[in-house]
Amino acid sequence: MPATKQNEPLLRVLQPLWSKYETDGPRNWCTDTAAWVWDQLKRTARHTAASAEIVGYHLEDNPTATVGAVEGGHDFLLLGGRYIVDFWQKEVWDSEHPLLLDVIDDFEQVCRLYGNPHHWEPYGIRGELLCRKRLLRNINQKGISNGLHAADRSE
Repeated sequence: MPATKQNEPLLRVLQPLWSKYETDGPRNWCTDTAAWVWDQLKRTARHTAASAEIVGYHLEDNPTATVGAVEGGHDFLLLGGRYIVDFWQKEVWDSEHPLLLDVIDDFEQVCRLYGNPHHWEPYGIRGELLCRKRLLRNINQKGISNGLHAADRSE
């Protein structure tokens, strides 16, 4: 994702974290990586961390997702219900994966990689409703419906 006026401050925060992750970050599980990034944001960018939630999906519930297909699902960090931060995907599977994906501006790429956002669930109980509300508000503002992929329309 190229830097824009809106996401440039986030990229400035994430770039040093990526460098730190390359030497010190956990690589065993996507959930651990998302939690590590969130913890680092709490230490360095509290305002950004305040809007962060770990979200994810089981592949059986989100069959159009390609990220996490081998593992049977995937967890990642969602900032403000709009921006995906997924260091694990970048490190383990795809070095070209961007540090930041915008659910709105990069919607087609997000759907190709992470499937239908309506199938993402917050990790744990904390902030579950707030996370869902932010995500759906952002998606609905762009007039994006739940029928994202033909495979998902059978619900």
